[in-house]
Amino acid sequence: MEKENKGKSKFWKGVLAGSLVTALAGFGIVGVATGISVIGRTVIESQVKDTEASKTGSDAVRTQVDLKQVDAKISVLQQIIDRYFLFDEDAEQMETGIYKGMLAGLDDPYTVYYTPDEYSSLTEETSGVYCGIGVLVSKNVQTGIVTALRVFPGSPAEEAGMQKGDIIYKVKDISATEEELDILVQEYIRGEEGSYVDVTVLRGNEEIPLHIQRRMVEVATVEHQMLPDKTGYVLVTQFDTVTAEQFIDAVSDLEQQGMERLVIDLRDNPGGVVTSCVEMAAYVLPENQHDGTILSTATKTGQEERYYSQDGETRHNIREPILKTAYSRRQTIMS
Repeated sequence: MEKENKGKSKFWKGVLAGSLVTALAGFGIVGVATGISVIGRTVIESQVKDTEASKTGSDAVRTQVDLKQVDAKISVLQQIIDRYFLFDEDAEQMETGIYKGMLAGLDDPYTVYYTPDEYSSLTEETSGVYCGIGVLVSKNVQTGIVTALRVFPGSPAEEAGMQKGDIIYKVKDISATEEELDILVQEYIRGEEGSYVDVTVLRGNEEIPLHIQRRMVEVATVEHQMLPDKTGYVLVTQFDTVTAEQFIDAVSDLEQQGMERLVIDLRDNPGGVVTSCVEMAAYVLPENQHDGTILSTATKTGQEERYYSQDGETRHNIREPILKTAYSRRQTIMS
């Protein structure tokens, strides 16, 4: 309650100060400010009541969203927007914000809502061909720091002087740590072919500005070479739709060179398309073990998804959970 009281105190001090300043400009505007404060207090009091009601009886965390309560609060907020917002609202953008906010409330960095345009950009990225600067980046979910894991050979980023390990500090005037990684890449780093983007990187204690031209980049996600003792080495930098084919070609080439053992390097690999991983595993794993199962996952409801290899092909099926029906027990006595 102490925090709530402090919050209310700050709220009313703000309203009072705002009213005094506004009064110098005219009494008519004070009426508007008063109207905002009344609706604002209604929302706050409603939230306090909801919080107190949720605490009574049990401290257990609710596991389902109260859609009626959400609808009621959205309705109040919409009334405030309709009455006092000075500009035309973008309804589609507001709805997108609601959906994004809902999934952000799960507090899981790997659960994200994508708009159709964002999803299109994502599928473009995993195709292995896109218009950008040619650098593989990763974001630390704790610190927000964005790091260049790999700068592709011959890419615009390499030509501009970017190096592996550089910290992406700013893109234009946007702080890299304050943006979601997919938004940072899709909205600010990528763009039209031939256009330029200004990226500031940190290298040690040095701040380095880079002016990079965007071009079409075809990513070679697999590199390979033969090491001593007939040991084949394959580096897989990420899993795109083209990765499985590149991997199979690399292993085949090493086998033709007499490879007897194989090292697959997945360091700094950020992940990607699961079917590419399955096809790569199917190529090197025997089919006669574990019924050819390569990957099996299960949801919290018991639905099982299985990827497996059979007759030289990768296959996929989904098995629904077995429904359990309750029945009454009857005691049986042998006589």
